[in-house]
Amino acid sequence: ILEVVEAGRYGLYHLCNQGTCSRLELARHAAQLAGLDPSRVEGRTLEQMGRPAPRPKYAVMRMQALQNAGFNPPRPWTEPLAEYLQNFWRKPQ
Repeated sequence: ILEVVEAGRYGLYHLCNQGTCSRLELARHAAQLAGLDPSRVEGRTLEQMGRPAPRPKYAVMRMQALQNAGFNPPRPWTEPLAEYLQNFWRKPQ
């Protein structure tokens, strides 16, 4: 994001980290990185969640504008997740 802001090339950019995963995969990977048992993270269907609005089944951003503007692609999603957990997660004693 900083690279885009500092470049001063204004426009509409979609930014997310590289790669794809489901919400369940994200939660299980976060649990594993946090030293918790990822098998204890259970998936739920949309019906079980009781969400008021439908969720897309597949919603991966291509970041075409970012690529067209010549910006470097963001790093894979697993790296910032690990960094975040390393800096902010403290396993309960």
